[in-house]
Amino acid sequence: MPKESRKNRLMPGHAGELETGFIKTLAEANESVRLLDDAIGKFNSSLHDIESRYNPEIIEELLQQTSAAINNACEACSAVDKDFRDDPDVLRNLRDDFRMRTNAIISKSHYMNHSRIWPKGYPGDYKIIEAMYRNIPVSAGLGRLLDILTLNTTLAIAVRHRLSAMAGFLREELLNRTSPRVLNIACGSCRELFSLAPEIIGSNATFTCVDHDEDALNFAASRLLDASLAGHIEMKKYNALRIVNHERNLQEFGPQDIIYSIGFFDYLADGLLIRIFASLYKLLNPGGTFIAAFKDSRRYKTPEYHWMVDWAGFYQRTEEDSATIIERAGIPLEKCSRTRDASGVIIFYRVKKD
Repeated sequence: MPKESRKNRLMPGHAGELETGFIKTLAEANESVRLLDDAIGKFNSSLHDIESRYNPEIIEELLQQTSAAINNACEACSAVDKDFRDDPDVLRNLRDDFRMRTNAIISKSHYMNHSRIWPKGYPGDYKIIEAMYRNIPVSAGLGRLLDILTLNTTLAIAVRHRLSAMAGFLREELLNRTSPRVLNIACGSCRELFSLAPEIIGSNATFTCVDHDEDALNFAASRLLDASLAGHIEMKKYNALRIVNHERNLQEFGPQDIIYSIGFFDYLADGLLIRIFASLYKLLNPGGTFIAAFKDSRRYKTPEYHWMVDWAGFYQRTEEDSATIIERAGIPLEKCSRTRDASGVIIFYRVKKD
């Protein structure tokens, strides 16, 4: 969705009122929507009260109260999700209405506001992922409370553990290879490489880091240069959605010894992902390794991401779903090792090609 339309959807409304006749009619006919309307009013009231009492000396108490208010609202959102799970258009309208009516208070958090408007025009941009990595609140007052809670959501914690796990897998690969060629797809900030300079230099590895966001590439390049990796890292602006054709991949990148992506695959539909995986597997040299990471939808609750913020762009997949994608891409599951990160939320598939 274009970023301007996202911003327009969050123009302030009249708190305590249902915003459209359509939603008002829904509330009259559906108990969960009526309860959601009540919950929005209570949520706004609770957070305004917490804001009026903000004091750094009682921050733990206020964090507990803010968390309770968010959890109560999310319970109401979850009931609506259940009632309208087969009607995505209605759910979209209800989620938009929720965010519009809570925007005056939620926008006080830099991170939550970013995850609602997506200023770069797409969800999960490198700036918000970097914020999850740094784990430092930047807002003031109530916004600080919301920042802290955002940084401690299940998926924010999982993102940090995913980073550590991927860095570990890459270190293991580099220590056992000489002059490997590595393809990093939708690389973002390349944060997983920052601690690997000794292994990258020692193995004489060459990384090609691909992303469509030039700002992300510039950010990563400036920091990797500081790590003395100039001769080992190539930044390439490229739309990763094009990595579906083996002949084109050979022309663009050449054969690879390691191929991975740290978070991109969650955002791709099954059919496209199967084509990409099949092409990437063909691009591996014999003995090469492919690493794919997936969120396990059974390990987190969605309202925090689908209602409180507008981070619904990633697919809700179970371990069985992701395994099926791997298998349908022609990658033998019996050759895949499955590992979870320390949070238990992220599943890594690692396969070595014969």
